[in-house]
Amino acid sequence: MNPEVAEAIPTLVERGVLRAEDGAVQLRVARGELLSVRGELRALWWLGVTLVMAGVGVLIAEKAQQLGPLVITLGLTVAAAGCLAWVIHRGPPFSWGQGESEAVAFDYVLLLGASLLASDLAYVEFRFKPLGVGWPWHLLVGSLVMAGLAVRYDSRLLFSLALSTFAAWRGVTASTFVSFAWFTTSAATVRTNAIGCGVLFVGLGMLLQRVNRKAHFEPVAAHLGWSLVLGAMTQGAIASSRSAADWLPWSLALLATAAGLAALAWRNRRFTLLLLAVLALYVAISRIVLVPVDDEKLAVAYFLVSGALTVIALLTAHRVLRRSGDA
Repeated sequence: MNPEVAEAIPTLVERGVLRAEDGAVQLRVARGELLSVRGELRALWWLGVTLVMAGVGVLIAEKAQQLGPLVITLGLTVAAAGCLAWVIHRGPPFSWGQGESEAVAFDYVLLLGASLLASDLAYVEFRFKPLGVGWPWHLLVGSLVMAGLAVRYDSRLLFSLALSTFAAWRGVTASTFVSFAWFTTSAATVRTNAIGCGVLFVGLGMLLQRVNRKAHFEPVAAHLGWSLVLGAMTQGAIASSRSAADWLPWSLALLATAAGLAALAWRNRRFTLLLLAVLALYVAISRIVLVPVDDEKLAVAYFLVSGALTVIALLTAHRVLRRSGDA
């Protein structure tokens, strides 16, 4: 309840600043009589899509022999087409700006349709093998289709899935194909591909902002991109052999990258990126500091003290950024 706002709304209506019908709604909100359940509805829709896709997976696994590949393929195709037909019918006009549909279900029906289509492609590839050894290319096709649908229907949720699928394509390709010089099965190559995808996503987000085309997609690209970069470097710092020549370069790279991201996130008042950076800094510093420590009690004491200090620092940073109005 906000008494000051409630008192001001009738005055704004009298002066013509607010329409009477809009003022009535805002007055109910200010008095606490009208609460938004949009977040809860989104969570339910997300859960619904997850359960449907889980059910599809179980159905295919348990009834594949009885239904047959053609029935399964046709069923997935019809279901995906039905979802996408509804999206086309209810979708907002295309815009390079923000053009979200008023229907809460829209994003999730679109996500379900794209997921069913991706599952259809995956099943066809698994059952009929039209691409043979080049099967990972269907991930790229799925990623491009999802990206196109995300841009057309302004879905940041689907845009995130498109970028994730593209990263999966690169990861699978890097760990599967050995016929080209830059495709090997080494963990280092997979990490390099992850870092490359991360840099590409961050750059894509910056480009979208610069040209003002779907600029509100930038946070999705930035968060996923930095997560890939820092995650790959963390894996290199932790999973490498005990030789300092293997883990130290990754640890130092992680330390420098995370420090730079932390400074950038603080300057731009972006707490989620700051959180990623601080966690990565903690991992890099811990990896370096704990190398000469053989005493388990000392190591436990380090994690207790440093972990508590890190949490306190993050809470303080969040409070400062929230007070600035940009957190």
